[in-house]
Parts: sequence; structure tokens; C-alpha cells
Amino acid sequence: MESENRPLRGYFIPYLTTSHLMPQVDMAMIVAAHGVDVTIITTYYNSLLFQKSIDKAITCGHRINVHKLKFPFKEVGLPEGIENFSVASSDEIKRKIGLGVSMLQQPIEQFIRDNKPDFIVADMFFFWASDLASDLRIPRLTSHGMGHLALCAQDCLLRHEPHKTVQSDKELFLLPGLPGQIQMTRQQIADWMKVPNGYTGLMQMINESIRKSYGVLVNSFYELEKDYADYYRDVLGINSWSIGSVRLFNVRNDSGNDDKHGCLSWLDSQKPNSVVYVSFGSLCSFSSAQLSEIAKALDSMNHPFIWVVRKEDIENEAEWLPRGFAEKITKSNKGLIIKGWAPQMSILEHPAVGGFLSHCGWNSVLETIAAGVPMATWPLGSDQFYNEKLTQVLGVGVKVGSESWTQMLEESRSYVIKEKIEKAVNELMGGGEEAEMRRKRMKELSVIANAAVHEGGSSYSNVTALLDQLQQRRLSN
Repeated sequence: MESENRPLRGYFIPYLTTSHLMPQVDMAMIVAAHGVDVTIITTYYNSLLFQKSIDKAITCGHRINVHKLKFPFKEVGLPEGIENFSVASSDEIKRKIGLGVSMLQQPIEQFIRDNKPDFIVADMFFFWASDLASDLRIPRLTSHGMGHLALCAQDCLLRHEPHKTVQSDKELFLLPGLPGQIQMTRQQIADWMKVPNGYTGLMQMINESIRKSYGVLVNSFYELEKDYADYYRDVLGINSWSIGSVRLFNVRNDSGNDDKHGCLSWLDSQKPNSVVYVSFGSLCSFSSAQLSEIAKALDSMNHPFIWVVRKEDIENEAEWLPRGFAEKITKSNKGLIIKGWAPQMSILEHPAVGGFLSHCGWNSVLETIAAGVPMATWPLGSDQFYNEKLTQVLGVGVKVGSESWTQMLEESRSYVIKEKIEKAVNELMGGGEEAEMRRKRMKELSVIANAAVHEGGSSYSNVTALLDQLQQRRLSN
């Protein structure tokens, strides 16, 4: 008979896009740190994104390993190494990666059936995991790339369709029943909600699978979204556990290379709270004209800045970068352009950084809250307009003026002129009562966020409570 004292065994199945993959890997490392025997199921090249962190966790005595699957490159017509949506440079490559992901279902299912863990944590897009777990009589937990407000807002739009009650795309409507009197426009919601398509059907299957699952793991902390966490559980009737910010549990394990990045030395030369950090993530795309407006705004303001620019945009910089801009900011020490990846958390935590101009990706929102840095918000697509609403509810953000939801990888449908960018950043970085209140509130949230992940904190307690439930369930079966 199997020993009742053996550790729980949990299998984690992250989706193959960085914004979903890395938070779920962090979740897996948290669970492993609590004594669970953890296996992460992914593909070889995706495993390279976090293998060093896993190796460090193993040296600390944690039971965690990676089961690596071979991605079907040849079968879908992709060169080897292209197996993550975050590196897709076109809709065609994105489609081929999606086809490859669907072909991984059978080997993932077979591996889980052969080994039968005590529970599985599967990304929302693996909707089939709920039926697999039911067949094996084990719990399936869902992980999202969203917070509680976004989850509640999306459910409200799908359930009540308030966007159908207005006469124009720019007319505000209320999300009925949600705390905080959240208002949106049709422009700000996803295309698939307004006109049903294949993705609409996929989301319906995802929502059905969530309701059949054991519950949802949310990368947030209870104090940040208390009203929406309660609404999700009590009104929508879905079990959820706020266990974040998951990055805060593990960031120190990955900080070894950050100190080598030259931007941190540059930040050392700047005054406290003076620098604007500008980053829109890896999947957001701007026209050359929009990039030029951003550059002109940064040039005309008195605030030093760090601007992270996608590699794809750097390749075409002659089309949008004002002549002499790079040389000018280097000579004056006013700014720094980073091409591609940047150590975002280390930048945000630096004393010189006083504001973040962001696309409101959920991971970025959590990281700026953890660092205590207020935001200028420029949402583009995905869940980002919901996240902007949260910054308004919390009183920690300044809107830039982006109003149109855009499919990821597509060129943004919103065009924000230089003057609006300047106004928002100057408001963010300036003085006055409202600016000071934003900074004060963000510093308070930072303290709460960091306390939440330590022993006795809300997120830490939610992890232990969930694992206790899973252990009791295993023993009773």
C-alpha cells in the first residue's frame, strides 16, 4: 500500500507563451518549496527560459523536475526553436505554433495517465485537462494570465452583454453588478466578444472547463483585489486562490544576471525618483508614426528615461527614430534605449525610477506594484483595458488615452499624439496632491504585496490551505 506520508505529486502544464509560462513556473516553484513533488511539462526550448531557476531550486533541496516534450517543428512547418508565441513575428507563425501546441495534447495526456499525479495545474488554454482530471479522479486547477477584476469583467461581458445596449463604440456602459462602478466602451473590449468567431467558441470551451475544474490559481494577492476575489468566489461560484505575486516568491533566485546589465549602472547616475521607465511588452506592436511620437515626447520632456524597444522595431529604427536622437540622449545622459529584453523588476526597484509608462500587461502591473512605482497606462489588447480599470479603482495610474482594443501582434488601432503622452508622463512624474497620493498609495500596496508572500501573509496562507485540502483529498480517496 502506498505510504500516506509521501509528498503530494503535482504536474504543471504551462502554455507556450512567456506571459503565461513564467508565472506558472513560479507557481510550480512555490508549491515545490512547500514540499510537493513537482513536474513541469513543457517543450525543450521553452524549458531553457527557466532551467537555471529549476537547477537552483533543486540545489535547495526542492523536488522539482521538467519533463521535456519534442515540439513538432517539421510537422507544422516551423524552423527548430520557434515554439513560443512570444517569438512569433506574424499571424502565420502564430497559427503554426498553435497547431503544434494542439499536437502536444496526446503526449501530455499519455504522460499524465502513465504517472497519475495527485493533481494537475493546467493553463486555461488546455481546456481538455478538466476532462482528463475527471477521468483520473484527481483535481485540475486552472492558471490564467489574468487577475480577479479581469476575470470578473470578462464573465460579466459574456453573461450580460452590456456592450449591446449602447449606440456607439465610444459610449460608456456599466459592467452590471461589479464592485467599483466599472465603465467601458465597445472600443475597449475584444473583437471576439463583439462579433463571434473561432476564438469565441474556444473561450466558451475554456469557461466550461474552468467550471468543471477544482478551482483557479490567481497570480494576485487578496488585499489588491479583495472585492473582485470575493465576487468571483461568492457570486460567480468559482473556487479561487490568490497566491501572488508569484514572482516575488522566486525573483531572488533569478537576480544573479541582473546586476550585469548596463542599465543599472546608468540608473546609479540618476537622481532618486527622476527616471521614467517605458516598456510595452514583447507582443505589442506600434506603427512607425506612433513610435516616432513616443520618441518626440521623451525628447521634449525634462525627465530622464529608459525605453525598452522590441527587436523588430530596432531593425526598422531608421523609419521612426528622429535623426540624432540616440546620439543626443547619450551625450546628455538623459536617456537609454534597451533593445529587446530588460531586467524589468531590477529597473522598477531601483531608487532612481519614479514612474512606469506601461501597456498594463498583468505581469507588469504586479511588478510595478511590488516595486511601489506609479503608472501611466497605455493598454493595447488582451486583458490590458481591464487592468487599467484596476489602476483607476486603486488610484495608482494616469491614463495616456489609448481607447481601442487590438489583437496581439497587430499594429495598435489607437494613435496617441505626442502632447497626450507628455501630459500623462508629466502628471505621473510631477508634484501636487494627486501625484503624491498615487505615490503614497503605491508604496502602501508594495508593502502589502511583499508581506503577502511571506509566512503569515495572505498568499502564503492560501498556498498552504490549498495544499492541505489537496493532501486531505488524496488521503480520503
